[in-house]
Amino acid sequence: MDINTSKIEIKKLISDIIAFCSKNSITEKNVSILQEKFTKNEINLTVLGEFNRGKSTFVNSLIGDDILPSGVTPTTASINILKHSNQTYAKVLYLDEKNEMLSLSKESFQNLNYENIDHIEIGHNSPFLRNIIIIDTPGVNDINTQKIEVTYNFIPKSDAVIFLLDAEQVLSKSEFDFFQNKILSSDINKIIFVINKTDNLKANELNEVMDYAHKKLSKYVNNPIIVHYSAKNALSAKKSNNDKELENSNYINLKKAITDNVFDKKDSILINRTSHSLNLIINSLITKLNFEKGLFVKPLEELENNLKHIKENESSLNNQLETLLKEFREEIKILTKNEISNLRTFSLSLNECITNEFDDLSYQDIKTYLPSFIQDKFKDQVEAQEINIKAVTIEIYQNYIEKLGKIFENIKKELDFKIDLDQLKLKTINKTSNSDLGSSILMTSGLTVMFLGGLFPLIGGILMVATGGFLSLSSKETREKSLKEDLKKLANNSITHATEKISIKLDNIIEEISLKIQDNLKELFKDEFESINNSFNSVIEDKKVKEIESSVKIEEIDKEISFLIDKNKEVIRILEINTL
Repeated sequence: MDINTSKIEIKKLISDIIAFCSKNSITEKNVSILQEKFTKNEINLTVLGEFNRGKSTFVNSLIGDDILPSGVTPTTASINILKHSNQTYAKVLYLDEKNEMLSLSKESFQNLNYENIDHIEIGHNSPFLRNIIIIDTPGVNDINTQKIEVTYNFIPKSDAVIFLLDAEQVLSKSEFDFFQNKILSSDINKIIFVINKTDNLKANELNEVMDYAHKKLSKYVNNPIIVHYSAKNALSAKKSNNDKELENSNYINLKKAITDNVFDKKDSILINRTSHSLNLIINSLITKLNFEKGLFVKPLEELENNLKHIKENESSLNNQLETLLKEFREEIKILTKNEISNLRTFSLSLNECITNEFDDLSYQDIKTYLPSFIQDKFKDQVEAQEINIKAVTIEIYQNYIEKLGKIFENIKKELDFKIDLDQLKLKTINKTSNSDLGSSILMTSGLTVMFLGGLFPLIGGILMVATGGFLSLSSKETREKSLKEDLKKLANNSITHATEKISIKLDNIIEEISLKIQDNLKELFKDEFESINNSFNSVIEDKKVKEIESSVKIEEIDKEISFLIDKNKEVIRILEINTL
């Protein structure tokens, strides 16, 4: 099957599902969103990376113009969506759905109130933007958790990704964690890894960096596409029409990688991603119909008694939820206590290590290297604790999703109807990811923003203050031995100060995660309870008003399910043919 035939078939499938939803009075906005995107024949190329990786300069180098301000701070970073336009423009879209035009200057960007901005749309006539939309995202380790969450929500909407890395620190722990948990899990088949800022490396250093990245990524991606690049030099070369400098920046190879894997495969990528999304939507519709079918099997009187029983037991169910949340809070307290204890154990160990090494080092070496040594050790410790907190919290969260599911399983036993625990989990995924087409990992909204490098930027200032006293000491004040003793005391005080401050941060962050999870559990419980009530009411009214025989209605639902199954088979066939 050629590409054009596949596109025609996908277009018809989308229309069929929209018609099906309209006929059956089912609201499914995701199908309309899918249709609009597919009709435009555009794909989203998302640029991801941690803060200070040079994303704005990178995007500018692709466009060949200083369209995005570089050197912005985390507080002035935003989602920037670049589209092809004959006229260059910038438009700010606010959360309240208002918008205003913006001049393309660094000052204009810096003067915006980013807390109220949804995203900034930028138009440019660059040939690079024809039939492709570039999404420039804030750093995934931004200190603003709301911005990180927005970035995470764009990932499932991406058709292809450029993951920007820094040549001087390729694949840090937080970057690798982000890559594994957010990019790989989103079923994005086209990922281009760009190692930026390679102009600072010698040839042998560049080879080592490329070999390291390839070896590490090959464990997770077959034949990873990795390109080294200097965005700064490429942009400079384009602006000055310096072909030699452009070649040295490795722009030609980067452009080839993007052309071969994105531009030339645009249609295949669009078909593949649309088919995946359509498959999720159809499966969701089949689940809804199966539940409705299960209710229609029951006589009207039994349904009314079931509904009455549910309403009478609402208070009891809420008590069960409160008991569940109380148990959850106790587990979180234990987690907090353990993590603060681990931090203090590390602090004692670090103090002991420094004390043991002091006698063998000169005063000048201690003064020069100790502050950065302490900061690096704390950074490594915090990153390790981030990973552990994340793993433990997700495990706790999943356990309580299952416990919540058992509450509804008990309702099922009492009323003898089916509630699928897997569907309860699926609702959780769709609810908490806030993405229009769902996500493939179980993660609570706001949970991930605390990790993946998100904690250390918060405590970086603490460490700078804690170790700042080293700079005030001078070797001229007294003998070196006395100075070394002063440094030792200052080091101990710095470590103690940082430990206490970071402990407070840990406590606050884990508490914030806990509150978000509790809110999610409450919302999920409320939605599920209301969904059950609404389903019963709908079927009861249907039976009363239409006086329809259950066997007739079940036969109609079976036909509808059969129709959807056939459509899903067509989607899967197209997916298999167009595997990237």
